[in-house]
Amino acid sequence: MSPELVNRLTGIGGIVGGLLLALAIMFLAKGIASKQHSMDERYLYCLTKAKAFSWKATTISLALAWIIAIAVDGISLSFFIITALFVLHNVSYLAANLYYSARN
Repeated sequence: MSPELVNRLTGIGGIVGGLLLALAIMFLAKGIASKQHSMDERYLYCLTKAKAFSWKATTISLALAWIIAIAVDGISLSFFIITALFVLHNVSYLAANLYYSARN
């Protein structure tokens, strides 16, 4: 294997390992919080506000990355990848909105 391939595989392995570790910590923290009865209305309110802010920040970040990708590379693969992420981001918002609107 070439050194470039090893570097790419190491990078992908690090990303996957980091995501798995983050998921494990998230589930452990949620279990500990539920045992300590920390998941009250105030927690849910703060969580909702944090998710809303995160959603807005992600939308702005994707839009800026989109502009930078066009300015640096023109219409290339990176442009289409960012476009696909932006569309997926907004479609998931639409689906969640429709789902929770139907539940209420």
